[in-house]
Amino acid sequence: MLVALMVSYAYETRNARRSAAARGIHPTAEEAAEDGLWFAGVLYNDSTDPRILVSKRRGSGMGITVNVGNRAGRAAVVLFLLLFAGVPLVAGLAAAL
Repeated sequence: MLVALMVSYAYETRNARRSAAARGIHPTAEEAAEDGLWFAGVLYNDSTDPRILVSKRRGSGMGITVNVGNRAGRAAVVLFLLLFAGVPLVAGLAAAL
Protein backbone atom coordinates (compact mmCIF):
# COMPACT_ATOMS: atom_id res chain seq x y z
CA MET A 1 0.00 0.00 0.00
CA LEU A 2 2.84 2.39 0.90
CA VAL A 3 4.60 1.73 -2.40
CA ALA A 4 1.40 2.45 -4.34
CA LEU A 5 0.94 5.72 -2.45
CA MET A 6 4.53 6.79 -3.11
CA VAL A 7 4.29 5.97 -6.83
CA SER A 8 0.99 7.83 -7.08
CA TYR A 9 2.41 10.86 -5.25
CA ALA A 10 5.50 10.93 -7.49
CA TYR A 11 3.36 10.65 -10.64
CA GLU A 12 1.02 13.46 -9.61
CA THR A 13 3.93 15.66 -8.54
CA ARG A 14 5.49 15.23 -11.96
CA ASN A 15 2.17 16.16 -13.61
CA ALA A 16 1.85 19.25 -11.41
CA ARG A 17 5.39 20.39 -12.31
CA ARG A 18 4.68 19.88 -16.02
CA SER A 19 1.45 21.83 -15.76
CA ALA A 20 3.14 24.68 -13.88
CA ALA A 21 6.00 24.83 -16.40
CA ALA A 22 3.49 25.01 -19.26
CA ARG A 23 2.03 28.09 -17.55
CA GLY A 24 5.47 29.66 -17.09
CA ILE A 25 5.74 28.95 -13.37
CA HIS A 26 9.16 27.65 -12.33
CA PRO A 27 10.58 26.89 -8.87
CA THR A 28 13.17 29.18 -7.34
CA ALA A 29 16.67 27.81 -6.73
CA GLU A 30 15.80 27.36 -3.05
CA GLU A 31 12.62 25.42 -3.88
CA ALA A 32 14.47 23.22 -6.37
CA ALA A 33 17.15 22.45 -3.77
CA GLU A 34 14.44 21.54 -1.24
CA ASP A 35 12.73 19.23 -3.78
CA GLY A 36 16.00 17.37 -4.24
CA LEU A 37 15.97 16.34 -0.57
CA TRP A 38 12.67 14.45 -0.77
CA PHE A 39 12.08 10.96 -2.16
CA ALA A 40 8.61 10.72 -3.73
CA GLY A 41 7.56 13.59 -1.48
CA VAL A 42 7.39 11.27 1.50
CA LEU A 43 10.88 10.41 2.76
CA TYR A 44 13.49 13.04 3.57
CA ASN A 45 17.02 12.23 2.38
CA ASP A 46 19.69 14.61 3.66
CA SER A 47 22.93 13.02 4.81
CA THR A 48 24.15 16.34 6.25
CA ASP A 49 21.13 16.65 8.57
CA PRO A 50 21.75 14.77 11.86
CA ARG A 51 18.05 14.54 12.75
CA ILE A 52 16.36 11.15 12.42
CA LEU A 53 12.80 12.50 12.47
CA VAL A 54 11.95 15.73 10.62
CA SER A 55 8.75 17.69 10.09
CA LYS A 56 6.87 16.85 6.91
CA ARG A 57 7.28 19.33 4.10
CA ARG A 58 4.84 22.17 3.84
CA GLY A 59 1.68 21.19 2.01
CA SER A 60 2.10 17.46 2.70
CA GLY A 61 0.12 17.25 5.88
CA MET A 62 1.04 17.32 9.53
CA GLY A 63 3.47 15.24 11.51
CA ILE A 64 6.95 13.90 11.04
CA THR A 65 8.83 11.68 8.63
CA VAL A 66 12.14 9.80 8.63
CA ASN A 67 15.45 11.16 7.35
CA VAL A 68 16.72 8.19 5.30
CA GLY A 69 19.97 10.04 4.59
CA ASN A 70 20.91 9.36 8.20
CA ARG A 71 22.18 5.88 9.12
CA ALA A 72 19.84 5.65 12.13
CA GLY A 73 16.93 6.77 9.95
CA ARG A 74 17.57 3.97 7.46
CA ALA A 75 17.73 1.50 10.34
CA ALA A 76 14.38 2.80 11.64
CA VAL A 77 12.76 2.28 8.21
CA VAL A 78 14.15 -1.27 7.96
CA LEU A 79 12.95 -2.07 11.49
CA PHE A 80 9.50 -0.68 10.69
CA LEU A 81 9.27 -2.77 7.53
CA LEU A 82 10.40 -5.91 9.35
CA LEU A 83 7.87 -5.44 12.14
CA PHE A 84 4.83 -4.28 10.20
CA ALA A 85 5.33 -6.17 6.94
CA GLY A 86 7.67 -9.04 7.75
CA VAL A 87 6.03 -10.38 10.89
CA PRO A 88 2.51 -10.64 9.38
CA LEU A 89 3.97 -12.15 6.21
CA VAL A 90 5.87 -14.81 8.15
CA ALA A 91 2.84 -15.51 10.36
CA GLY A 92 0.63 -15.88 7.30
CA LEU A 93 3.06 -18.25 5.63
CA ALA A 94 3.42 -20.27 8.84
CA ALA A 95 -0.37 -20.56 9.14
CA ALA A 96 -0.64 -21.70 5.52
CA LEU A 97 1.79 -24.57 6.13
